[in-house]
Parts: sequence; C-alpha cells; structure tokens
Amino acid sequence: MLWFLIAAVVGLLTYFAFSWLGGATARWKAFVAIIIVAVITAVVPAPLVGDYLRPWLSEVGQVEGLRLLLGFLIGLAGGYFFVNVGITISANGILWTALGVFVFALVAPHFDRWARHLSSLKAPGVEVQLATISNTVKAVQPDSREQFLDEQILTSLEDFDQIIERDIAYIEHFQIANLEESAKQKPNSSSLEDGIRLKDRLRKLAQLQTVFNQIVSPLTRCVMNAIRNGYHIESARSDLRPVADQLTRIITLERPESNEGSDDINDERKKFWEKLRDMPDKFAPYADSGARSACSAAKTATIPDPMRQNCAMATCSALRGYQYFNDLPHLFVSRAFLLLFIGNDDLALRELQKARPGWKVDDIYSGYLMGRVSYYQGRPIEQYIETLENMKTVAKDRQEVIRTVTAACGAKCSPNVQRWAPILTARLRRAEYIALNFIAYGIAQDLAQGLKQAEPWRPIAEDYASQLMKYAESAVALEEGDRDSMLDTAAFVTIVSQAESKERNQKAVKDAVNKLATLVARAELRAANETNNKKTRLTLKEMRAHFASGKSLLED
Repeated sequence: MLWFLIAAVVGLLTYFAFSWLGGATARWKAFVAIIIVAVITAVVPAPLVGDYLRPWLSEVGQVEGLRLLLGFLIGLAGGYFFVNVGITISANGILWTALGVFVFALVAPHFDRWARHLSSLKAPGVEVQLATISNTVKAVQPDSREQFLDEQILTSLEDFDQIIERDIAYIEHFQIANLEESAKQKPNSSSLEDGIRLKDRLRKLAQLQTVFNQIVSPLTRCVMNAIRNGYHIESARSDLRPVADQLTRIITLERPESNEGSDDINDERKKFWEKLRDMPDKFAPYADSGARSACSAAKTATIPDPMRQNCAMATCSALRGYQYFNDLPHLFVSRAFLLLFIGNDDLALRELQKARPGWKVDDIYSGYLMGRVSYYQGRPIEQYIETLENMKTVAKDRQEVIRTVTAACGAKCSPNVQRWAPILTARLRRAEYIALNFIAYGIAQDLAQGLKQAEPWRPIAEDYASQLMKYAESAVALEEGDRDSMLDTAAFVTIVSQAESKERNQKAVKDAVNKLATLVARAELRAANETNNKKTRLTLKEMRAHFASGKSLLED
C-alpha cells in the first residue's frame, strides 16, 4: 500500500508540474519525453538500465506493477480535479473526496484478484506455439502406441522367464544376504520372519519360471517368428483372442464378489491351458525351421493340473490360483501383457491397479506398464506419475542393496554375486532413467497441452531433463537408442519450458534444436540400416516432430 500511495502522490505532482508549464506545447513535449524515456528503459538491454532499476521496471505487468500504475493514474486524476474542476476544502469537496475513497475501497480487493488473473494469462502467440507443439507431438502418439502394443509387449512376454530369473537372482543373492547381515547387527524376530517370507517367494517364483520357461516364452517366440516371416499381426491377435477371453473369464471368477466355487475356477484354468497349448498349431506353419522347435516345445510341455494337489511337477502348483500368487506381481503383469496385446487396455490396467496393494515384492514392470498405458490413453501425468516414481525408487533401492552386499563381501564375494551384480546393476540403472524419461516427457506433453494441473510438475521435468542429459552423455554401456531417446526428451522439455517462459532463453532453445538436429541425423542413419524396425522409424518420426517444434519457436 505504501508504494501505491507514493505512486498516487507522484501522479498528483506530475499533473501539477504539467499545469505549471508555459503552455500546451510545452506540456505535450514533456509528456512525449516521459513516454520516450519509459519505452527506451523497457526495451534496452539491462546493463544500460542498471542492475537495480531493471528488475523494478520488469514488475510492470505483474500485480505490484499494476498497483503502481493505478496509483499513478489516480494521482493524475486527482490533480486534474484540483486544477480544472476546482475542488476546495468545503462540504462539497469533502463529500466528493469521501465518495472517491469509498469507491476505491470497494474496488481495491477486486482489482487485486483481476490483476493476478491478468498477470497469469499467456500471450496469444505463446498459446499458439504450445498448441502447435502439442499437436505435432500428439500426431505421433497413435503410432507410438501401436508400436508399443505390436512389438514391445510381445518382446517382454517372450523374455518374461528371464525377468523372473533376474528377480530370483536378486532375492537369492542380494536381498536375503542383506537381510541376514542386518539381522546380525540388530537381531530381532521380524528379520527371521522376513527371511522366511523371502524364501517362500523364491519357491513361488521358481514355480512360475518353470511354467514360463516351458510354455509361455517358447510360444511367444513362435508367434513373433511367424509375424516376422509375414504372418499378419492382426491375424495373430485374432488367434490369441480366445485365450485372452478365457483369461478374462478366470479373472471374473477370481473376484471376491464372484459366487463361483473353486471347482468352477479350476475347470476354467484347465480350459485356458488347453487353449494355449493349441496355439502352436496355428503359428508353426508360418515359422521358419529353426523356430519351429519353440512351437513344438510349447505344444508338448506338461500342462499344469490344478486338480492334482500333490503333483510332483513344479508346473502343477503354478495354477493353484490367484490366491496362491497374489503377493507376487509377475502373474498379474504377464496377464496384463496378453490383455494389452489383444487390445483390452482397460482391463489390463484395472487388474494391475487392483492387485498391486497386495504385492509383497518391490516391482518395476507394473509401474512401467501402467505408466505407458496411461500415457497412451491420454491421461494427465498426475494420474500415473506415482507409479513411475515408484518404479524409479525401486530401481534405486535395489542398486543400493547390491552395492551394500558387494561392499560387505569384497574380494570374497561368491561367484553368483560376482556374476549377477553387474548384470542387475546395469538393468536397474537403465530402469531408473527410463522412469525419469517417461515422467519428464509426460509432464512436457501436458504442459504443451496447456493443462494447468501440470504446472507444479514443471520443476521436476526440468530437473529430470538435466539428469537425463548428464546420464546419457556419461554412461558408457548405454545403447545408442536409449541414449538418443533420453537426449530427445531433455531437448523437448527445454522447448516446451521456453515456449511458456515470459523471458525466453533463445540460446537454450537454439542448443536444444541443434541437439535435435544431431539426433535426427543419427536416427535417419539407423532407419536406413534397419528398414524393418518399426521402433527405429517411430523414434525418427518423434524426433522430427520435436525438431520442427523447436525450429518454429526459434523463428517466432
């Protein structure tokens, strides 16, 4: 309020000074001189204005600046009334003054609210630029989703037995060892109970691994080989849909509200495995001779029989049901892979969300799936950032456990610890930065769409973009595709952030555009050498979209 009063007094004195000038011509000259000085001070570089004065002048357009402007204008109006209207110290003058103060008291609170709203509005040019960036990137999104469902889902399902193997190695050689070391330092009953639970999970994972190793992974390899040989992917989806429908039937029966008995569920599980075992006959004719062995392996594998309670085969206990594995994420994630491939995104996402609270094992893959699917469904980042943050945290925590165990055993580490420590660390490090990549990109896309709820996440996107840049430029073992994807995200975040900035850093935009130009050139080379790789072509398309967005920003 003090600065408002000072501005009002300055306005009053300014009008008095104008009125004392020799004539209208002199007054106009003084007025034009003030305008010229104001314009020059607003546009000249900061060093010519002064480090102290420039920040103060930049407040014009903000709430404080608008208060000063209003005070100055009220001072001018007051001077006009005193000089020209001739308000004197009388009952009439006091009445008019009191009325003016009363009106101002009514208007002031609303002015503050209006001023804040006005200062928060983006310039129309910025809105257009953001819309252009958003539309350019969203045009690529359907292709990205298609590639994710067509290739990455099947690849993940094909390698799922290895995913389970790595989790077994982590629990067996690192998590249990870390728990035992902690128990030695602080003996308590809970550590013993945790150790027992971990060993129970190891047994369950071993059972699941057998099923995937003997049936699911070989069948998926058979399907992928047939597709590579020309079998249409939509035909593959059509062939697998009865299996997925049977899985949906099982999921329905396993819900707590279902009144079906265990015998009914077991019958449906047997039908599921019977349908799955028929699949190799559909795909084997399209597979090459070297891949037909995978088809035969899936066809002749022992099918789990949930009715045999004392079955000696490990695979028999693998279908004891939803309840037996409800503390592990693996069965639910593999189910989600199949449902996603045939296009049932909503059920896949819903089942993961429902089952996740019951898992007793830290999980990476469900966060990855839920984050990607949510993004492709057009959900805002606030609806799935938590799952990706959890993915990042789990990856970091596991790396810390591995470091602790290897540091404790030193040169005396077992061969298994020496073998698995670098393998798991590299994969967990990659998973950590993939989570950062997805989060930063999702925030940038929401900002480009003008979603207000994404504004609080902006500093996170900028921080993660900086981390991605450092990691991508320093990591030795990082694949070129992963490195370029992270650098692309960092550049895209810069472009979106600068597009919204009131004081745009053109150098930062230019650096981002130059980086994207390099990434596009590398992607074009990869695309020329990998003509059948859909992911490579899609990556190139996305990078070109980001590059075009950055160039349009520079040309503005």
